[in-house]
Amino acid sequence: MAAKSTRYWRMAFRAGPGGTDYWKECCKQGVAAISWTGDGQNLSNWEQCEFEEPRHGERPGSWKGSLGNFLFEMKEGDTIYAKSARCIVGKGIITSHCRYRDDILKLRTTDYASNFRKVKWCRGFVPIPADLAPQTLQEGHVRLTLYRLQERHITELRKAEKAVRHEEERRTTEAHRQRVQERKRRSEERKRAVEEGRQEKREITWRTRNRQIIDERKQAVGKCEVCAFTTEQAFGDLKRTILIAHHLKPFAGSVGPRKTKPEDIAIVCPNCHQAMHTETPPLTVKALIEKLQFSPGVSSAR
Repeated sequence: MAAKSTRYWRMAFRAGPGGTDYWKECCKQGVAAISWTGDGQNLSNWEQCEFEEPRHGERPGSWKGSLGNFLFEMKEGDTIYAKSARCIVGKGIITSHCRYRDDILKLRTTDYASNFRKVKWCRGFVPIPADLAPQTLQEGHVRLTLYRLQERHITELRKAEKAVRHEEERRTTEAHRQRVQERKRRSEERKRAVEEGRQEKREITWRTRNRQIIDERKQAVGKCEVCAFTTEQAFGDLKRTILIAHHLKPFAGSVGPRKTKPEDIAIVCPNCHQAMHTETPPLTVKALIEKLQFSPGVSSAR
């Protein structure tokens, strides 16, 4: 139940049907301003009796309508719900009597919104969609700019506020969980990443090779002596072969240069060459064929 001293209002912040929506500007200024078609005159100092009777042959509107409610019925301490489109987008407490300032809002319209009340708008208010507050948005003189809410509307709005807060908390919790997971994933990625590419100078001793005898041997054999792999069969017309010359007599342990004959060199593919050097001393061609259960010169793919 609402407190008897507090009134609850629903107010649309739009300059007439289909006009300019000025809710964001009112929220920014901390006011609730009412728009009406007129000459922008100051109504804040009018008495209710003056408003009810024609003044200079004209009256701004019925005091029983939105403008009259805004000027005379709304009081400091009342709660106001802001309506924009088909949603309740804000909630605040009226903190002043009706005031006037001709430049409080800059509307691109022939309507004026110079009469206003100060409002303490609730920060962090979660908008209430139409499906959660259908009575508040659709019942009770829906075309009125300002409408005093009934008990059923207030009850509905409180339930809706609770529902949207619960949903917002759920979304916030889920978003936080996802951010934590993302930070954890990035942290794990950083831990897995290792530094590479640093330039270093090293002094090495290199055993020279005779390019002529190696090229002649590759030309003569033309395929891997373990698995029968050929560059052309696997990759087509590459600029150069990827077969490797494997010295059957390792240079490791030898002192000084030595003579190499063509039959001292086996031609193998990169995979088989890597496999040969998995043991020390390296595997021979025959040993590798037996280990891989190949027939000499026959590819496993066939």
